[in-house]
Amino acid sequence: DEVVVVGYGTQKKVNLTGSVSSVSASDLANKPVAMTSQAIAGLAPGLSVLQTSGKPGTGATIKIRGTGTFSSAENDPLVLIDGLSGSIDDVSPEDIQSISFLKDAASASIYGNRAANGVILIETKKGTTGKTTITYSNSFGWQKATELPDFLPSWEYATYYNEAMRNMERQEAYSAEQIQKYRDGSDPDNYPNVNHLKWLLESGSGFQQRHTAGIQGGNGSTTYNLSIGYSNQDGMTDKTSNERFTGLFTMKSEITKGLTLNLNINAYGQEYKAPYGDPQSSHYRES
Repeated sequence: DEVVVVGYGTQKKVNLTGSVSSVSASDLANKPVAMTSQAIAGLAPGLSVLQTSGKPGTGATIKIRGTGTFSSAENDPLVLIDGLSGSIDDVSPEDIQSISFLKDAASASIYGNRAANGVILIETKKGTTGKTTITYSNSFGWQKATELPDFLPSWEYATYYNEAMRNMERQEAYSAEQIQKYRDGSDPDNYPNVNHLKWLLESGSGFQQRHTAGIQGGNGSTTYNLSIGYSNQDGMTDKTSNERFTGLFTMKSEITKGLTLNLNINAYGQEYKAPYGDPQSSHYRES
């Protein structure tokens, strides 16, 4: 008796012939991440979610059944949010009621060649009739590098570098006096012994937090859902952060018999901060 959203309509799951996977709101609720593209990782077969950057607020790359051949510049699946084309990270995980993944060629009969790389259908939460419900959820956490490479001390590196030069019958690059200064730390400004990678990745706090508040309700003819969210993620590097605000308002009202008004408003704004020189520095985006 389960119903699956297919294209612009619905179909009973028992009668469905295409390859479709569904993810519910409860599956997403257990993922303490800010981006929807990260939250769907591991929830559907044939779905590849690759996180290529550790920058705060960066989403993941999504592929359905591998890389397609249509439009090599855009191999991402088509994403529809309540029937409108968009990006999967345009909507917060807390605002999603269900996600359907259309994975085979049958979806092309509905959406055309844009469905060549698969289709992701997102349905946002809607209001329900009855008692007004108020919800609030939050999460807190820290991020840190799980494993860092072990580097040679500077004096040992200089020793092996000299050995490499001798093996190539070249002049040694470091004198015995310089190697001793690297070893004893008597002149740390000119002969340092610093693990720069560890210092860089431990300079930021890596703290992240998320807050979401919502209200749902309605009567016999009108239902509504309003939710607002806030998330802030500090990077593992100093002076790097991403702050994001989200908002969702949906309303369904039966004006007269046979005439229904549907209103969906989904908005977000985010600000990414990083030291000067980062291509995303001072970046602000909203839609």
